[in-house]
Amino acid sequence: MSSFTGNLLGVVVEQGPTAKPKHSETTVPLQLVGQKWIPVSKLKSQSHPVSLKLSVEVEGEQLVLALEKNESVIDCW
Repeated sequence: MSSFTGNLLGVVVEQGPTAKPKHSETTVPLQLVGQKWIPVSKLKSQSHPVSLKLSVEVEGEQLVLALEKNESVIDCW
């Protein structure tokens, strides 16, 4: 059985229940504000936007995540 553990700042990938981590990587998430990419840690607290773009580098590849608020999930609470 494979498992995956992660968070915004780091990812550990394991293969098998007792395997040692094969690789560990730390990345700095960036948020698109206007036309500039700014580290999330430098941003002031804000309300939940309707949409936003985040950028992370994973294994040397730049990934852009376009996120949108899911109103139907919020309505369930």
